[in-house]
Amino acid sequence: MSLSRRALTVAVLLSSFAARRATADERRAPTSVELLSGYGIELVKVGTNAPSAYGFGLGTRAGLTLPAHLYLGGTFVHHLGWKQGATEEGRSSTYRAAYHVTYVGAELGWTLERNALLLRGYVGTGALVAFGRTVVRHAERRDDNAFFYVAPGLLTAARVGRWYGGFDMRFMMVPLQPTAHWAPALFFVVGTAP
Repeated sequence: MSLSRRALTVAVLLSSFAARRATADERRAPTSVELLSGYGIELVKVGTNAPSAYGFGLGTRAGLTLPAHLYLGGTFVHHLGWKQGATEEGRSSTYRAAYHVTYVGAELGWTLERNALLLRGYVGTGALVAFGRTVVRHAERRDDNAFFYVAPGLLTAARVGRWYGGFDMRFMMVPLQPTAHWAPALFFVVGTAP
């Protein structure tokens, strides 16, 4: 057998192995787990000094990318919001207020991977809970509300092996409420997927 025939045989065997491996990889639905860290602010407060119930946020996301690049996942995010207080001279704190937001929901999207670039457009929906507490002297008032939210977003990341990092931009909308709860948010994302 000549050298060129041997090389051709080896090339055919290697490409056959690669094709079988690619078919096996396509059947396996890759899972992903991500950590999110970022900031959100209500639209009505952009450009003002008013405190935001969103503010700095931490969260996590997990999902499954099915064949045809369909993404199914879920997310949990807690925004630290803001705290404020004031005291009168010679007295203990006479005014305290704290507001923050937490949301949990499902996401449906489409994932595109090219070389080391990962793009995922998605729409998330679920429950958003806005927590509020105001204390004036010894009187306390709670202002906790639950809302339905919709959040279109885009994840843009660079992959290095199993790991990837990038940015997630989303726009939180509460359709049944005034736009006071509508908020853009930007997160730094670190994730892993096979």
